[in-house]
Amino acid sequence: MEALLKRQDEIAELINRIKINFKKDPLKRKTPAYLKTRQEALDNLWGEFESNHELLLPYKDNPFKYFIENVYEATLNLCEEVRTAFSSVLPSSSSKQVDQATEPCGEVDELIARQRTNFRAFTRLLKSIKVEYITENWELEDELRTIKSRWQIIDELHFKIDNILCGEDEQYEGEFSQHETLYKDMKRTLNQKLIAKVHQHQSTPKLEIPVFTGNYTQWPTFHDLFTEAIHNNSTLSKAQKMQHLKGKLKGEAERLIQHLHIAAENYDTAWEILLHRFSNHQILFTNQIEVFLNQPNVHKQTSFELKRLHDTSMECIHAIHNLGVDTSTWDPLLVHLISKKLDVQTYTDYKESRKSPRELPSLGEFMTFLECKFTALEPVQRKERENTSSTSSAPAKQPPYQYKNTSGKIPYKNYYQANSTSYISRCPLCNFEHELYRCKRFIAMSPETKLRAISKQKICVNCLYKHHDKTCNSTKRCKECNAEHNTLLHEAFANNVKSGYTQQSSSTPSKHNVNHVASPDEEILLTTILIQVQKSDGSYITLRALLDQGSQISLISENAAQILGLKRISYHASVSGIGTSSKQSKGMITMQCKSIYDDHAFSTQALIISTVINNLPNSSFERQGWSHLQHIQTSRSRV
Repeated sequence: MEALLKRQDEIAELINRIKINFKKDPLKRKTPAYLKTRQEALDNLWGEFESNHELLLPYKDNPFKYFIENVYEATLNLCEEVRTAFSSVLPSSSSKQVDQATEPCGEVDELIARQRTNFRAFTRLLKSIKVEYITENWELEDELRTIKSRWQIIDELHFKIDNILCGEDEQYEGEFSQHETLYKDMKRTLNQKLIAKVHQHQSTPKLEIPVFTGNYTQWPTFHDLFTEAIHNNSTLSKAQKMQHLKGKLKGEAERLIQHLHIAAENYDTAWEILLHRFSNHQILFTNQIEVFLNQPNVHKQTSFELKRLHDTSMECIHAIHNLGVDTSTWDPLLVHLISKKLDVQTYTDYKESRKSPRELPSLGEFMTFLECKFTALEPVQRKERENTSSTSSAPAKQPPYQYKNTSGKIPYKNYYQANSTSYISRCPLCNFEHELYRCKRFIAMSPETKLRAISKQKICVNCLYKHHDKTCNSTKRCKECNAEHNTLLHEAFANNVKSGYTQQSSSTPSKHNVNHVASPDEEILLTTILIQVQKSDGSYITLRALLDQGSQISLISENAAQILGLKRISYHASVSGIGTSSKQSKGMITMQCKSIYDDHAFSTQALIISTVINNLPNSSFERQGWSHLQHIQTSRSRV
């Protein structure tokens, strides 16, 4: 801006100097060549001055000296005065060429006047085109056609003028060249943007709009994506929009407009019904504030828990702000609520980090502290995991079983050396360094031979280790029949049921026959965990998972699969071992899961069945207040 104003002052001074020098020069110097040179210099200066003035016009309301003193009008008058001075000398000049060049007459005069009218109209057209605001391809193409048609008129008239003047009128030639440059620049700009938009449209991946089931928290995401991709898409008819809308609705949202068939006249009505029902700011606000207030507390200063608190808080605050709520004055309240969820160490660090502890806290300062904290903890905890992993990568091998000494006598010493620093397991059959259940020779034996071999070696039929008639502490059972023997021996025991073979249990001197079918009902504790599973809209939901170390596949109930809303893969399978009978799979989904305690994440595929297990528990017991387990947080305590 300052450079333009300074240049305008310089041009005005140069024009004034032309006037002064013209008056000082004697008459004999004012030849046709002299007049032509001065006229060209004057025209060039005035052309630049007028172009700069066009750039300054948008700022005419500002208190600049240029506008206050009306420098443009003064310079225009000065320029006309100089031209008048030049014209006063022309009659005394003997050059007819100058007369013809400066004062075109007849047909040429009329053609040039028409051309200058075209120039002004073309300039106004170019100024009206705001390339940066054009977003649609059809608009760019329309502007290109318009400027081409306007320039064609100018070009045709130029051929007529040039045919008469043969390029001798340099002033007109300069004007034409200037406008021709403007035309080429604008055409190049429009073509570049048109090509860029076509390339962008071809390279942009297809936008997938999630299915909306009537969940209020999913509505803002669905509304924005559908509005951008479908509702505001001018290339789609209303009938097509209605078809897209119905295809993306399930559950309550689908039932809301099910009475409207796919037709162009029904689209606006259907969209208004959905807006009226789900654009409920009260419910959206309540959902966001509930998520914000019910965030889990930070129990330990870890990067995962601090990052989760930071991200969830900012997500809720931004969502509330987007509902039109002014949250700019909430800083002290928000900081107080979030800081109450911190662990003692992090809360202490925050208080120590405050620059002005006597002033009200700022949300930006607090969030910056949390971000710096979990950013600093990430590499530290990663290093700790690496050290732990390297330390435990080659642990000293422990005996395959353990037992408790409750007799008060001297503990029994087994065949492991008491002063040994490592344990090397050797197979009792081949004496190589591997366990019996890994022995290829043992695995290749017939069922009867296996039984004779372990009986001869006095090996426990349950854990396949020697422990000299001491109690076997292994809780594992046969995966085929759940009896107290190793799965490798299932076929051997099954073949000997009719012959009344007696299975020796190393736990007690009593005998249990495998063909005994009457047994009391027993209760066992099932291992469950809470995990976060990603839904179709990208959000996470906490589900309870049952861990079964003997299972070969992962299963999910139909109810949980519907809540997730993930894409199903057609998969037909019969699942046995669940409940009292086999069940048919209803398909398969791929789930993205992550821990609720740290940043561990994994992906798995699960078969969908009607129900995974029956209602549990069948019986209950009182939870013991064991002091050594008080610090452990179970999955049941979180619900």
